Amino acid sequence: MISVLTIPALLNKIPLSVLASILFLVGYKLAKPALFKSMYHLGWKQFVPFMITIIGIIFTDLLMGISMGLVLAIVIILLESYKNSHSTELDEKSVNITLAEEVTFINKDSIFSELDKVKPESSVNINMKNNKYLDNDIIEILNDFLETKSERKLKVTIQSDKGTFENPVNISEINI
Repeated sequence: MISVLTIPALLNKIPLSVLASILFLVGYKLAKPALFKSMYHLGWKQFVPFMITIIGIIFTDLLMGISMGLVLAIVIILLESYKNSHSTELDEKSVNITLAEEVTFINKDSIFSELDKVKPESSVNINMKNNKYLDNDIIEILNDFLETKSERKLKVTIQSDKGTFENPVNISEINI
């Protein structure tokens, strides 16, 4: 920075090919082949955003390349979050649903479809003990499910940190 401010005329006399070779050497030292190997061994969810970032930087510019890699990484994270919202165990007359630590609006469709599959006259156990965050959209789905439980003759048990609740009317009773 000091050189740029004090001797800009002298810096302009340096051939661009020399600056390019210096940047190439610094880039090679920062991104050794071992780094590419280690990123590859971490799996495609790490390797693909890494490569998109590098390719984006090479063919566009630094900001665009980083943005491309960041957007791809966010999409991968959101897709994984969508898949891991809950786990379900189905028996003949019972359904056990365990909610993840954080359940957001992204998981609305998958949880709704699981609750919609519950057969009439079943026993439903919703385990929320590990849950730390429950989005309002999910609370709305659970409340709608609880409103229709009597029509479908369901026995609903909700387990949370506050205790076990048999056939609650809505989620606000549980004080999540």
